[in-house]
Amino acid sequence: MRARGSHDDGDAWDAVVTGEAPSARRLRGDPEMRAQWDEARQVESRLRQGLGLLAEEARSRTTETTETTETTETAATTATSEMAEATETVRRDTAVPVAGAARRWRRSALVVAAALVVGLGAAVLGLQPWSQDDGRSDQGTVTSLSGPGVLACARVVAQGHVDAVEAVGGGRVELRMTVREYLKPRKSSGGELEVTTQGRAELRAGIEAAVVVYPDRADASVYPGEPGSRFLAQLRPYAQKPDTLPRCEGTG
Repeated sequence: MRARGSHDDGDAWDAVVTGEAPSARRLRGDPEMRAQWDEARQVESRLRQGLGLLAEEARSRTTETTETTETTETAATTATSEMAEATETVRRDTAVPVAGAARRWRRSALVVAAALVVGLGAAVLGLQPWSQDDGRSDQGTVTSLSGPGVLACARVVAQGHVDAVEAVGGGRVELRMTVREYLKPRKSSGGELEVTTQGRAELRAGIEAAVVVYPDRADASVYPGEPGSRFLAQLRPYAQKPDTLPRCEGTG
């Protein structure tokens, strides 16, 4: 019979689930246990990261009623359900001492659960155009903004016809557009807009594109074609109620 608190091969996975960490002395004296413990903690971290992504997205989308909302909620519900099933399986397996095969199953269950939750969390965020780096400029931190956050922090949000694209050096291009719709500032359509962004193949004259200009960034975020149209469609309800937008805390 195994004494409580002792750890043989594979028990690092038990320890992560039960919160009963191996002793520092055991970890120092047993390289194999140390490797198992490090791997188990990495999987635990991935689980927490994935659940955190889902929770953050759910909090930021309490007022949205589009089809994307339904898809997001379905993904979050699926992730929560699968995670609960995986956790319950691990708890049942760790209720009594078991052999190496069952321990390997517990490890597999945790790894699969981590991949599922992190993957769905990324997919949920990926459904939001504003959660993706549009391209190739200094926009990696756009992922920190929700839909209302984009409108709160942007100086210009617009969509229109790209009349010309001209290289300006350093891999950047200047887009000259005829604006069809402004979400911010709220004003009549028409007129020209010029922005710079990192050049890429899909940016060419003749296309429709949505553009977001932030006051603290040299380059604009540009969403060409259908993604740009979906982008504005999802932001439009927020733009109609500017008094409800959050205060911008920065785009980084």
